[in-house]
Amino acid sequence: MIDQLQSGVKQAQSRMQFSRDTASKTAQDAIAANGMLERIPEAINRINEMNLQIAAAAEQQSATTEEINRNTTTIRDISVEVSGSAEQQANQCSAMVEHVGEQDRLLGRFSI
Repeated sequence: MIDQLQSGVKQAQSRMQFSRDTASKTAQDAIAANGMLERIPEAINRINEMNLQIAAAAEQQSATTEEINRNTTTIRDISVEVSGSAEQQANQCSAMVEHVGEQDRLLGRFSI
């Protein structure tokens, strides 16, 4: 009977030790999980900051694209204007050549 009692006590001690170890491990896991949960708001804040930076960069790119479009339109308009001026000057040069030819012909009538 004493042997049975001692055997039962040893089993109880063994089970209590196992329970203590399990409880300790569970507590350690809970502490680790709590640490991870505490880091979540920090990660969310970093993500929000990155989103703000991305939004600002996208806005800057959009503004730059609009400026490039305006400059391209201005260059096109100036090119059209220059092309028209060049055509007008070419026509004026042709007219001057005709006038010079006419004056040369008229001067050719006179002899010295």
